Amino acid sequence: MFEFRTVAVAAVVLLGLGSGGAQALYDVEPGEIPGRPGTLIRIWPLEGGAPGVRGGAADAFRILYRSTSPSGQTIPVSGAIYIPSGPPPAGGRNVIAWAHPTSGVMPPCAPSLMPDVGGMMWNLGAMIREGYIVVATDYPGLGTDGIHPYLIGESEARSVIDSVRAARDMPNSGATNRFAV
Repeated sequence: MFEFRTVAVAAVVLLGLGSGGAQALYDVEPGEIPGRPGTLIRIWPLEGGAPGVRGGAADAFRILYRSTSPSGQTIPVSGAIYIPSGPPPAGGRNVIAWAHPTSGVMPPCAPSLMPDVGGMMWNLGAMIREGYIVVATDYPGLGTDGIHPYLIGESEARSVIDSVRAARDMPNSGATNRFAV
């Protein structure tokens, strides 16, 4: 019985420490939040890059961008973006917005915080080889503070559309207005 309690306490402590690091990555100061939906707040390289994408064919980043909450307030939302390496072709690059399935309802459950988020996206390598930018929202409340409005379609749709806008706001992405979800 003693061993089980010791293991359980250790697991709780480790899980607590892990989520604190996740929160720190996406902490936002109140003055950073105002702005148009889809504009970028911050960009970080995504450690591990784009699994499944061969030979440095894509640049991978974590992003923090602005969206709109169910109550109409501007909020920060996190996500990830994969951009084919090299200059964009004439006419730009179209965007695929990956709207992920359920990954949890707490901030540490954000797909962009997972060590292999690119590995969760079927055919990411093929999409990159075809020249698409792939952007993946975490949805509000996953990665960032706040309540995750789970299964609130309007909120999820806003965060997906605003992730496409963030892809267009990304420096040197060459993202067009054409996208698919």
